[in-house]
Amino acid sequence: MTYIKIVHHKALVVTALLLAFVAPSSLAAAKPVQWLPNMTAALAYAKKQNKPILAYFSSSDWDEWGKKLDKEVLKSDNFAEWANKNVILFQADFAVNKKQDLYKKQNEELKTKYQVAVVPTFLLLDSDGEVIARAVYENLKLLPNEVVGQPKSAIEFLDNMVKNRGESEPLVTYGGLQQTVDNAKAHKLPVLLLVTKGEKDPMLLEAEKLLHNQKFIRWVNINTSFHTMKWPAASDKSVDAALFSGLSTQFKFGNTPAQLLMFMPGEENLRMRSSSWAVMQMEPLMMNLQKNLPVIEYKGTDWLTDIRTARAIVAQQPKRILFMYFADGTEYCQKFEKEILETEEFTGWPFYHLVLVKLDFAKGVERPKLLDQQNEELANLYGVRGYPFVVLVNNKGQKVGEAKYQRGGPKSFVEELKRVYNADVDRRILTPADVEIPVKPE
Repeated sequence: MTYIKIVHHKALVVTALLLAFVAPSSLAAAKPVQWLPNMTAALAYAKKQNKPILAYFSSSDWDEWGKKLDKEVLKSDNFAEWANKNVILFQADFAVNKKQDLYKKQNEELKTKYQVAVVPTFLLLDSDGEVIARAVYENLKLLPNEVVGQPKSAIEFLDNMVKNRGESEPLVTYGGLQQTVDNAKAHKLPVLLLVTKGEKDPMLLEAEKLLHNQKFIRWVNINTSFHTMKWPAASDKSVDAALFSGLSTQFKFGNTPAQLLMFMPGEENLRMRSSSWAVMQMEPLMMNLQKNLPVIEYKGTDWLTDIRTARAIVAQQPKRILFMYFADGTEYCQKFEKEILETEEFTGWPFYHLVLVKLDFAKGVERPKLLDQQNEELANLYGVRGYPFVVLVNNKGQKVGEAKYQRGGPKSFVEELKRVYNADVDRRILTPADVEIPVKPE
């Protein structure tokens, strides 16, 4: 495994299109794989074929670990068969001795964006370029008991990465404008309003594309109460039209074909207005949205009951993960709280790394109907069949661990939390400090 230095003594030169041909061992050899060098093209193929991207950061002419992996794993029929079926392949190659550098700038930007510190590094990306999971040489190497060209362990690891990526999210909306504002008030979230006007304008197409962009959808579902609507006609006398008219007067909505408007109910000023964006280049819009979000103050000692608020906090503080505690107030829940959650040990590390959410199923306790509905949906989602039960979820919405009541005390419980937390960080955001450098291969 080799580190990519922050300052290079030689200019990094990028490979041209790399075709990794599998040696034909039989007439049934898999179709050769093609590693795309252009990320824009890879994203387009990913959207068209509804597949994730396996991005390979390499240095084909000076990294011995990459050469070893190419020979033993990536040029095998097994890998070719798996890759052709499951992913779009992309390679950013930091080769030193190549004459062409058509993708040098792109690869440097991607290396920085995805915090790639070592080669070889593999990222599983969705069709919007968001990281689902990552892997390094140690995850995909040929095991001592495996035959060259038959990397069963590596294929299983990659297959699990793909299978655990989750399905595409639907865009969450709340009916009319009034319901959207009411929902924002209930969850202390901003309203994000997409307003369109007219029939023929390029921005109307961009507005439609935005409603299908997974990066935008995931962000909106967590951080806002979202609504999309056409500018009401003058003859419209509905409740929503009257509300829109009042908001338009208060916030001075512009007269443009498409615009995104963010505001907090109760605030006097509009937080954000954007009337121009490009779905193929989402970063400026996403940065603008994130910059204008109201900051949610959270102390690690606070137990929340609203999962929407908790997810918004995790989105704003990505070093934290959700600690979802399902409880019903019975004997073992009381023991779990007394022996673990109420101890001094649990007020240390967990309060800096977790967002605590209690999902209460205690009988005989009056709760808002919507809260009971939320808790029931989450219990079904995570397969909760008994109490107490803990589910750990990262800021990507991925379940990374679970726990039940067991003896051993708070120290061992917190240590296990740390292990699960660090394993998830290693999987998603691997840095040089997290990697043990193996001995150079023979």
